[in-house]
Amino acid sequence: MRFIGNLFILLLIVLGGAGGLLLYAQEAGEVVVVTTNSPEGPTDTRLWIVDHQDAQWLRAGFEGAGWYVRMKEDPNISMERGGQSANYTIVAVPEEYENITRLMAEKYGWADQYIGTIFGRDDGIAIRLDPAN
Repeated sequence: MRFIGNLFILLLIVLGGAGGLLLYAQEAGEVVVVTTNSPEGPTDTRLWIVDHQDAQWLRAGFEGAGWYVRMKEDPNISMERGGQSANYTIVAVPEEYENITRLMAEKYGWADQYIGTIFGRDDGIAIRLDPAN
């Protein structure tokens, strides 16, 4: 019985450590705050960002990501980056997914690899931010 109790404690420590590492990885490097709109009101999401072809890009790991679903319903968002806020219209660009994934991997290194291992990226979407007029 004592063995099972010790095994349970060890499992909690391992899972807690993995969860803590995940939270740490998500905040590694540059993180922007994107505000999406929904019938329930605005929602802030902290995301990674890269610059490519004179544009700013986000990447959704899969099509069902809550923030991405909200963006598809209302493509007008605001974003805070480096203390500056601006409004954008999002454009999904599937053909840029490999490039954006490569740039994210270069910029975020181990954290990008760790999160990709946990969640996968088979259904990812590259998202270009076009300045709102």
